[in-house]
Amino acid sequence: MGKTATKESMKRVPFNWTKLKKMWDEGKSYLEMAKVLDSHFDPESDDKTKATRARCSIAMTKGIKLDGKLVRFKRRSKPHTETVSKPKAKATATKQVKKPSTSKVQKPKPKATTTAKKLAKAVPVTPSPDKTTPPTEA
Repeated sequence: MGKTATKESMKRVPFNWTKLKKMWDEGKSYLEMAKVLDSHFDPESDDKTKATRARCSIAMTKGIKLDGKLVRFKRRSKPHTETVSKPKAKATATKQVKKPSTSKVQKPKPKATTTAKKLAKAVPVTPSPDKTTPPTEA
């Protein structure tokens, strides 16, 4: 199993939250912060920055008290996402076709007198005797 805890190994070491906040705002890496701040830092362990990452996570989500005020760490974005934004592949590969809308919007009807006058001037109405259509049975 694990190492049994003795009274000497169980001594609590206070954590310097103000220095962590300062290093966080400067953009330091978890490893740099762990080396400086973590009293139990072990360079031989598998996960050197676990305690520091946990503290930063708590400070981002729940917040910590500094000088009597609740302070939350700001989220840090990945460095490559700030400078370069990739275009969406789907939007450039295919052209989007605008679908006709299903809602019918009624347009105002023009006055019949002006339309009839315009049609009368443009095309004279004369029936032609040679072009007759046979009646259709319904």
